[in-house]
Amino acid sequence: MRVVKALQSRLFALGLPLCWLQLIGEKKRFLTAVTGVTFAVTLMLYQLGIYDAVFTKVVLPHQALRGELVMISRDYNNLYSNAPFSRRRLTQALSDPDVVAVAPLMVGYADLRNPASLQNKKIAVFGFRLDQNPFALPAISAQLDALKNPEVGLFDARSQNDFGPVREQLARQGEVRTELNHRRFFLRGLFPMGGTISAAGHLVLSEPGFCRVFPERSPALINVGMIQLRSGADPFGVGARLRARLPTEVSIVSRETFIADEKEYWQKRSPIAFIFLGTMLVAMLVGSVIVYQILYTDVSDHLREYATLKAIGLADRFFITLVLQQAAILLAFGFVPGLLLTAVLNAITRRQGAMPTQLTWSTTLIVFACTVVMCGVAALLSTRKLRRADPADVF
Repeated sequence: MRVVKALQSRLFALGLPLCWLQLIGEKKRFLTAVTGVTFAVTLMLYQLGIYDAVFTKVVLPHQALRGELVMISRDYNNLYSNAPFSRRRLTQALSDPDVVAVAPLMVGYADLRNPASLQNKKIAVFGFRLDQNPFALPAISAQLDALKNPEVGLFDARSQNDFGPVREQLARQGEVRTELNHRRFFLRGLFPMGGTISAAGHLVLSEPGFCRVFPERSPALINVGMIQLRSGADPFGVGARLRARLPTEVSIVSRETFIADEKEYWQKRSPIAFIFLGTMLVAMLVGSVIVYQILYTDVSDHLREYATLKAIGLADRFFITLVLQQAAILLAFGFVPGLLLTAVLNAITRRQGAMPTQLTWSTTLIVFACTVVMCGVAALLSTRKLRRADPADVF
């Protein structure tokens, strides 16, 4: 208790109400400062939520695949941009006693005609053998029979709306007649996945259907190979054996590495990280300027009172603590509304933009730390005039 009282007397020498009464003495000024902090908090939280959502969407196709190990080309960049390799390499992986199944996956882009506007838009296309389904999505497994027709495909229900009223027509008619790469094509089912940075949507086809859409592609070449292991097998040990046994034209990575590398690729190769960092800095700058202006004006308005206190012996540390208390109050009153407003924006974004934005403890703590720095720096800068002030000059 003695320590607590000592700390309280040091932090609140004249009591907390002093800094509070000074702030609410000018209600418009106080509301302006709180609004500035709320704006900065909301912008930072929302931007971090969008940033996390973007890199969550990037790996939605990866997370929809089943298998503990992944075979990719030595020249692999990302899921949609990678050199194909021989299907035979994937078949060779079955020679390992811990490998129970393999599933090849073919990836490409095709022009899908909007059934309403008749305009073409690029869509990512996945092709696979129906007896070697690489996807863990129940919606795909339940509709494999429909894919036996090479003119039929399944449509990503979470694709962007640019592809037209596909979902609505499927709900009404059970089929959408369109064109894929200028060939007759039918959509007869949906599956949930979601668009990514590189793909506004996805289609799933059988291997014969894929080769029909891409006649230039050899069925002997694949883009990704999913490898399933027996229960209890060590993925690292199996991966090491396969890498030693297979030619260097292919790489064997764990599913976790496959997902992490995709995120890292887009973080390094795209300007997304720089854009979001810039937005965060702008939000902090705007918030700092607003808080600084409010606190500086408050210091200026009470300069004579502060000078009197300095004249009777109070040190600069007291005034710095007082202004920091005001900054803490602004932080508290601005941070909570910022959280609530961000939650509302995230809900709207999930509903309207199909972005998995959400508040997390990590992003909240990061933004709280940034807000503390923002308000603290503004408070310290606003006390410069007071620290330099001489009571004799003031009076």
